[in-house]
Amino acid sequence: MFRSGGLGHHIGEMVRFKPQPALGHNPLGWMSAFLMLALSAVTIWTGAEIVLRRNEAFEELHEIIGWSLLGLVAIHIAAVLLMSALARESLIGAMITGKKNAARHPDANDARRPGLAAIVFALAVAGGFAWGVIQMDPQAFVPRTTEEAEVEKED
Repeated sequence: MFRSGGLGHHIGEMVRFKPQPALGHNPLGWMSAFLMLALSAVTIWTGAEIVLRRNEAFEELHEIIGWSLLGLVAIHIAAVLLMSALARESLIGAMITGKKNAARHPDANDARRPGLAAIVFALAVAGGFAWGVIQMDPQAFVPRTTEEAEVEKED
């Protein structure tokens, strides 16, 4: 969980190459994850403006935000690798298994497994999202070049 005021302390730890292990995201990781979600939402919105309303004014913004999102993803991956090395803790392993070394986090409690309702809800949201995308662009999940998509848009 993000704690106000923790960012400066965490950056200080990083500068000294001695970050404290965190059970969840550290303040920079939290901000990065939040920014990736926000950029994803804006990318989807600008893409919908282009596809649904044929509003070409959003094309440049959509491209800038998309590339910014890809850059942030690359930085986030590099930061995960760096933090894994500095904290001597496999963050990638923790992301895959959902487990961290209990000795390093003695105050932590095991998370509850998601209930059936949560799983059904998540699948419904993902399915609804995919259905909405296909309604906007039936070829959305078909591999194609940007040029092919542009030609289809003009038709």
